[in-house]
Amino acid sequence: MTDFAEWLVGLVKDIVLAMWDFLLDVAINVFDLFLSALVGVFEVIVVPCFMQSGSALALAWAFNHIPGYVWYFAGHLDLSGCFQILACAVTFRLARKFATLFQW
Repeated sequence: MTDFAEWLVGLVKDIVLAMWDFLLDVAINVFDLFLSALVGVFEVIVVPCFMQSGSALALAWAFNHIPGYVWYFAGHLDLSGCFQILACAVTFRLARKFATLFQW
């Protein structure tokens, strides 16, 4: 009788593990569909004219026409380091929100 009970327990464990794997696969497929829909939404968004190449208001044109003294002060104020610190702070805040499941 114990052999039958062990076999039955093993069968139930296998069924539960198979169901768990199935639910995990369903969750991954749903997430894939969500990401595909999100990519589709981003592909539909029209690029603004100031970001298109060849435009008189292109972003590269705007950066090329920033005066030299602005670049000088940006370099001496270490704005790149400031933006890196801000990016780290935002990343930490978002990671904390994800870790606590948006409770903070």
